[in-house]
Amino acid sequence: QALLARLAQSVALTAFLPLIGSELADSAHAEMRAWLAEDLGAEHVEAPPHVSRPAAPGVAPSAVSAQPTAALAHLQRSLFQPSPGHAPDDGSGSVHLLSSPDPAREVRAAARACLRWAEAGMPFHEMAIAYRNEDPYRALIESVFREAGIPVYLHAGTPLSERPLGRRASALVRLAGSDLERRAVMELLTDSDLPDELVGRHGGRIPAARWDALSRKAGIVAGIEQWSERLRLLRERDAELGAKAERRGEETPPWLAGRLESIDRLGAFVRELDELLQRRPRKAPFAEHLAYVRELLTTYIREPKPILEALEPLARLDALARPIPFERFREIVLDTIESVRSERALDAYTGAFGRRGVNALDINSLRHLRFAGVIVLGLAERSFPPPPRQDALLLDEERSRLSAEQGWRLPLRALGADVEPLGFALAVQAAEERVQLSYARTQAGEGRAQLPSSLFRAAAEALTGQAVRADALDRADGLPESVFTRELAGRVGPALAEDALTAGEYDRALLENNRPLGAMMLARRPEHERGVRAWRQRWHETALTPFDGVLGPAAETALAAHRKLSGPLSPTALETYATCPMRFFLERVLGLERVEEPEELTTIDPRTRGSLVHRILERFLSELGDDDQPRPERRITQLAHLDRIAREECDSVEAQGLTGFPLVWRYERQAILEDLRTWYEHELKAPERFPRGAHELGFGFGGETGGGAELAIADPLRVPVGEAELRVRGFIDRLDWDPASKHFRVTDYKAGKRTKGRNGNPLKDGELNGGRALQLPLYLLAGARALGLDPERGEARYSFVSRSGGFADVCFEGAAYGERRVELEQVLEVLGSEMRAGNFHARPGKNSSNCSYCDFDSLCDARRETLLTRKQDDPQARALAALEEIE
Repeated sequence: QALLARLAQSVALTAFLPLIGSELADSAHAEMRAWLAEDLGAEHVEAPPHVSRPAAPGVAPSAVSAQPTAALAHLQRSLFQPSPGHAPDDGSGSVHLLSSPDPAREVRAAARACLRWAEAGMPFHEMAIAYRNEDPYRALIESVFREAGIPVYLHAGTPLSERPLGRRASALVRLAGSDLERRAVMELLTDSDLPDELVGRHGGRIPAARWDALSRKAGIVAGIEQWSERLRLLRERDAELGAKAERRGEETPPWLAGRLESIDRLGAFVRELDELLQRRPRKAPFAEHLAYVRELLTTYIREPKPILEALEPLARLDALARPIPFERFREIVLDTIESVRSERALDAYTGAFGRRGVNALDINSLRHLRFAGVIVLGLAERSFPPPPRQDALLLDEERSRLSAEQGWRLPLRALGADVEPLGFALAVQAAEERVQLSYARTQAGEGRAQLPSSLFRAAAEALTGQAVRADALDRADGLPESVFTRELAGRVGPALAEDALTAGEYDRALLENNRPLGAMMLARRPEHERGVRAWRQRWHETALTPFDGVLGPAAETALAAHRKLSGPLSPTALETYATCPMRFFLERVLGLERVEEPEELTTIDPRTRGSLVHRILERFLSELGDDDQPRPERRITQLAHLDRIAREECDSVEAQGLTGFPLVWRYERQAILEDLRTWYEHELKAPERFPRGAHELGFGFGGETGGGAELAIADPLRVPVGEAELRVRGFIDRLDWDPASKHFRVTDYKAGKRTKGRNGNPLKDGELNGGRALQLPLYLLAGARALGLDPERGEARYSFVSRSGGFADVCFEGAAYGERRVELEQVLEVLGSEMRAGNFHARPGKNSSNCSYCDFDSLCDARRETLLTRKQDDPQARALAALEEIE
């Protein structure tokens, strides 16, 4: 006002105020009009003649009239008024309130509105979409409108960092000066289009997925030392697998040779990358830093010219600033990439403000502008309007004190007048023909419910003439369908097929709105026929089908030829099949395994811990020499020897990156050492001792393995089951025997909790547990065959080497084998016959107990218990269920 008064003293002043049709603007400008008339002595306030917007080609002038309809004019005039009255129903649909399930569908509804308006003759460049919060709406508008083929002008633009080129450059710059984190390196490889020279130098196409899997398997987290050492250890382990195959007289598997080559290529790539990253200047002028970044980008990114052009002006800062550390320069580069808009850098303009494409802009940029149609997004509570916040630089308390002391009128931010309603009112005033106001009932990526904001309810009150509660508004109480729409969250397409943005949406809308037509359309697609057949066989038949995992006789020949089923099976594999055939199929036949992320490993995995304890005991027992078992008279020496071996093996596992967080591993490591000492004391107190022993005795692997050469068994254990036989192979942890008494004992060490038997109780001596405890009786037979002794003169036992297992022993004595031989053969016959028949259906067990620790839980149908109950009378389901009765 002071500026205008000063100007009016020397020049003729003309003031232009917003208008609604032929009337003066709303009361928000009444104060300005009064001041102009009273203080400046304005002679008169008049409205200019109405100017219509030119019609688009082929569109009648009336269709694009700038005159607002009665409903829109009423909303603009009555918004935030105490007694607005009911809006006239002019049938034009000029005002629309929308409740969407989520922001993505809210933006899709906005795109549909733009298409409807365009069909009525409104040009795209005369439409505006306004939002209060850029995230998530800007990105959603860009993707949805591009998918629908609608040109759009993004006033905020798209950051270059959201484009592939920007992501690659940012990932590479972040690596410089970092600790060479595995995830960052894999992100660079996965997203990058590497230059041909670099690809050729490293042996051709970069297998990013394979390198990612190898780096995870190696347990790499960060640091060039980890990359070098753990890749070396992984290569040594793989090379040892090849050496074992050669010792067994087998050829090295082709996949193993390919993996060794991939490890070498990955190691060379990482070393070259680290060498260039380490050449960065520590502290230097901008130009020197920029030269290094240019070398980095041109080496690892194809065509980085747009990025380099955006960074080039940084070299001029040498005239103003002193040398800076590279870490600071790196942040400047990342901020620059973030600030550059891809439309300018990549010449990817899709629209121009007010001339081409729908205008998408911030709500504050909409002030004092006019568009034929306006859509306002995100009118949810605590989003638009947002919660009031203090000014970080000048708090409200300081503003109040300055105003009191200086006589100023500084507006308060958190405690003062809310400026958000004015921005919303001006957005509504910007619409000349149509306006759509919408909110999302849930946040993006979250399930938490959101309510319509006070601004959205104020618009509803201006249309209905009465107060509107948030819950009533969500139920559409009191609002006509022509004004308010509540989109259903359960729909997979638009309410009307003609409103579809894509061909896929059109098909989904047909399926929901016209089921006979949709069914006829889909019936012509072979994939639909297969899907319907699978659904019916899975849910409407009481017999197990291929869609339940029962592959049937037709698959018997193919499965019999499978190398993992045609060869000998381990007792653990048989136990897995007895527990859940589907788990056996996924793990043993398809070879699937859980993806382990080294960065997310907090503590040592139970399987890794078990392997660690087995290696420690194998080394300890095999290095005892003629003793073959702990001796009381050598307690101190042997205990020190056990402790040394345990520490060496723990160091080896830690070097492989398999132990998780250092602090947690420190306590886990100490627990393992203490458990081993306690096991040793238990061994010293064992009443029965055998003069001879062997360790890690392998049978069924086709070569000489094991701790006793005279006991090495090349052929698998053959167990007769009915008219066929079952071939078994495995490793016996420890075999002790007495040549004089002809007695022997097989020991299998367990490093975890005590095995559960039926009904969740601990496994008892001599139990078969419905086929889930086969290891002891089969190892008993293998030990008897190796020694040439009667199985009934021996025993097999689980020895728990952990406090969680209580250092207990679970035994299967030879006498139990004699009593339960028929039942054992019955269990093995059922397992073998069902496996050969291709029966791999899921068996969740009681209350899904089998699924609690299964790696493949997410791959199974969540309704597997319901399915199994529905088909429990199938003969193949009953065959495996009958095993539950065998203890």
